[in-house]
Amino acid sequence: STVATTETINEAQLARMPQEWAKDTEFLSAVQALANKMGASPVELIALMMFESGVSPSKGNGLGYYGLIQFGDAAAKTIGTSTADLGQMSRAQQMTFVEKYFMHWMKAKGVKPPVTLSQMYCITGYR
Repeated sequence: STVATTETINEAQLARMPQEWAKDTEFLSAVQALANKMGASPVELIALMMFESGVSPSKGNGLGYYGLIQFGDAAAKTIGTSTADLGQMSRAQQMTFVEKYFMHWMKAKGVKPPVTLSQMYCITGYR
């Protein structure tokens, strides 16, 4: 089910985002949809991805973690993909797996909407 969030990404926030992905409407729509589903702030979800990867779907950390939220091999396998495949995806394509990851761990850990930035950050640590 979807929990409506009253927050949307506005023009002022878009103006402060790096040009390369601030204009990626498919990615931003996917972020908004996932935020709505989690009852979370889309701006905080993007902030999490900024911290984890600089919002890069191919970024690695040198320790075997890749993508928007730094998926490891076990996490990728849990959601039906691989880190190699994730690294070849666009931001919008990878958001499908970001959603699967969050939904999997929210269910597994009993996390109910609304989800805070702190909770999102903790969820990204489940491998």
